[in-house]
Amino acid sequence: MTSILVLYFDFISSNIINYLVFSKFSFFVKQIISLDLLNLSSFKFDIALLFLPKHSNIDFIPILLALLVCAKPVLVLDPSPSQKNKKNSRSAGAVAYFSYPISVELLDQAILKILSTLESLMFQDLKINTKNRTVSRNNKILKLRKKEFEILSLFLRFPNKVLTKEFFYKALWDINYIVKTNTLEVHMSSLRKKINNGFD
Repeated sequence: MTSILVLYFDFISSNIINYLVFSKFSFFVKQIISLDLLNLSSFKFDIALLFLPKHSNIDFIPILLALLVCAKPVLVLDPSPSQKNKKNSRSAGAVAYFSYPISVELLDQAILKILSTLESLMFQDLKINTKNRTVSRNNKILKLRKKEFEILSLFLRFPNKVLTKEFFYKALWDINYIVKTNTLEVHMSSLRKKINNGFD
């Protein structure tokens, strides 16, 4: 069953909660008190809904980035429509932005569309099936190790975003980037060889 994490600062829309209660999704709601107190690694979710604060003096971008590090799609819901919030949300990596009044029908369509794309990711002749955890290039199955698969999935899930070492270490190992380790480089080197083997 699809699990949705709903995060809010100081406002949450009752019509969205009603929609989730009567939907086929499981969901849990968490108020954001502080980024330091928010341990996202303790949550298992498929999609996140982030309600922006009603008060504009609260910076929501660190929370949005922390959610994106989990490599899950984030939909932003804004109680106070703002072009600045929309632009910041999109440039940070949110897959959708909704402003008040939030249409439950449009939100439902967006969630269903996102869910349909979660199972398969594509880039040119490279295809990933996230449900079966298989990768193919030109219909040739590639045998990848777990971390190689996860690295490739992140690249394909965020095709227009520059992914930093910090992002990968936090998303895949739940640790902060340590300069002396080359674990990521070793996995990426192996991944490159497997992807390009026979396609040079």
